[in-house]
Amino acid sequence: MNTTRLLARRLLFSVVVVWLVLSSTFLLVVVAPDSQLGGLLGAAAYGGADEAELEAIEERYLEQRGQDRPISARYAEWMTTIPTFQWGESFVTGEPVREMVADGLWRTAQYVVPATVLAVLSGIALGLYGALTPGSRGDRLGRLGAYVALAVPNFFLGFLVLLTFGDFTLYAEYGTIADNVWTKHVFPVVLLSTTLTGAMVSYTRASANEHVDTAFVKLVRAKGGSDRRVARHVLKNAAPPLFALLFAELLAALLVAVFVIESVFGIDGFGSLVLTSVYDRDVPVLLAITYVVVLVGVVGNLLQDFVSATLDPRTES
Repeated sequence: MNTTRLLARRLLFSVVVVWLVLSSTFLLVVVAPDSQLGGLLGAAAYGGADEAELEAIEERYLEQRGQDRPISARYAEWMTTIPTFQWGESFVTGEPVREMVADGLWRTAQYVVPATVLAVLSGIALGLYGALTPGSRGDRLGRLGAYVALAVPNFFLGFLVLLTFGDFTLYAEYGTIADNVWTKHVFPVVLLSTTLTGAMVSYTRASANEHVDTAFVKLVRAKGGSDRRVARHVLKNAAPPLFALLFAELLAALLVAVFVIESVFGIDGFGSLVLTSVYDRDVPVLLAITYVVVLVGVVGNLLQDFVSATLDPRTES
């Protein structure tokens, strides 16, 4: 199967996935109890409001959020506006949702991108070195560091950072997290890259080990090829599975580690926006966030398939 047909099949499958995820998310939001409305009605009832006043409060609340219309009409509107980035305004703040999501993504990218680059470069280098020099001191130290990095959770590392450096770099007045280069860039990059580097070292070493003793590597060594040339040949053949694992690890970092890091250091990024919108039941923001996550996954998978097909001609599906 050629690359064009492969990507066409993946694209069609991706469209179906986006539709299913957005539909499921919308239905979950619709049928879930509205804690905000419950709080308003409870406070009004405690204040002495009668049944008519409570009904008026509920009707006004639903009308303001566009929830007084039939579910079918609301579903049709969301399924046409969300994929086209017409996300409207937040129910809570009144700000344009597109700007809120873009701002959160930008703040998150400021530490995710450097951490990813650092982890990829260092992880591949350490993994290749371990595969080409098995049993050496560098190999043992690299594997030990990878195991520790994967075993220790990010929230514990963040707690250690707060204990160690909090007195002079992290805390502002009244115990709040300071807004400086340490809390918004340096420590988030270090924490995120730690987990990613550990995974990259393990994945690279495992993928490279499948090729270090193959005939073409022995031929390169027999011709007097340098260690750098051997590493280049090994990495080229180990790249397809390594690239797939890299994407999966990055997506996991965005969905898990980002929440921890932004909670620890008080970063108003994408993870914080997700938690806030869930708590406030801000439907437009929730659906926009869901769409962004699904879109990143779909585009990443398409890119992964394309790169895998390009690097490995044997790819059939």
